[in-house]
Amino acid sequence: MERTPGDGPIKSLVEAGVGIAVLTGAATAVLALLMLFVSLHYHPHCGFHCETDIRWVHWLLYGAAAGALGFVAGLPLSVLAFAWIAFARRQRP
Repeated sequence: MERTPGDGPIKSLVEAGVGIAVLTGAATAVLALLMLFVSLHYHPHCGFHCETDIRWVHWLLYGAAAGALGFVAGLPLSVLAFAWIAFARRQRP
């Protein structure tokens, strides 16, 4: 593969950063949707819904908070995963 003048460590860091954000975002979205499902169906005392009435603002804010916390908590794990992959690639003969 030919290298162009634009290729370099900065471009590879940007690509890794985008990969980290996409990986973390996808995992966070799945976990936030799971939290919303569980909170809607198993939350007692009419916290998010009573009978047929759903309190959308409270429920969606709960999901947004779970997603934001999951993203912040998942970023270090994604960085470690990408660092491990980069280290493993360098170790190949």
